[in-house]
Amino acid sequence: MDGVITGGEAQNGTDWKVGVDIGGTFIDFCALEANSGRVASLKVLTTPEDPGAELMTGLALLGEREGFDPTHMTRFVHGTTVGINTIIQRKGAPLALFTNAGFEDVIELARLRMPDMYSLFCARPDPLIARHMVFGIPARMRADGSESQAPDMAAVERAVTAAKANGAQGIIVSFLHAWRNGAQEASVKLAVARLAPDLFVFTSAEVWPIIREYERSST
Repeated sequence: MDGVITGGEAQNGTDWKVGVDIGGTFIDFCALEANSGRVASLKVLTTPEDPGAELMTGLALLGEREGFDPTHMTRFVHGTTVGINTIIQRKGAPLALFTNAGFEDVIELARLRMPDMYSLFCARPDPLIARHMVFGIPARMRADGSESQAPDMAAVERAVTAAKANGAQGIIVSFLHAWRNGAQEASVKLAVARLAPDLFVFTSAEVWPIIREYERSST
C-alpha cells in the first residue's frame, strides 16, 4: 500500500522530499533536501496501539535533528506493509461476509486453483473469513445491473444478529454483479449501520468494483 502527496513550490530556498515506510516494528524515514542534496534518515518504533502517532513523532525528530520544516515539503511518499502483515499473520478484526443466498461458498471455492496442481498433498490456505461467518442474503442483481430481487431486509437483520453473536467486528457486503450496480450493497450497508452502528461495514463495489465475485469478496 502506498501513496504520494505533492505540495506547492519550495519556500525560503528549501525543498524537502520525504519518503516513509511503515513496517510492523519500525517506521523508516528518508528526507531529501533537494536544493542542497542533503539526505537525512531516521528509524522510529511503530505504535500499533495508536497508528499514525509514529509518523508525527518521526517528522518532529527530523525537525529537531535536521531542520526539516513540513511547510517546505513539496513531496511526501508513503508505503506500508501493515495491511499485508495483518493478512499473513491472520491478526485482523473478526469479519462476517454477507453475500447472495446460494453463493455462501464463494471465497472457499475461489477459482479452484491449487498452489501446486501436481502435488497430492497440496492444500489451499484457509479462507480469510470462516464459513460460519458467511451469511446468505436473498437478493439478486442481473448481469446488466438491473434488479431481479430486492435484498431481504429481514434476512439482513437476522444475519447481523448472528454475526455479532459470533464475535464479528465488521461486515463485508459482496453481491453478484455489484461491479455493474452497487445499489443493493449500498442499501444493505445502510441497514447494517442502522442495526449495528458499532460495526464497521464495507461493500465490494466501493472497495474494488471489478467483475467476478471472488476477487471482489476477498479484497
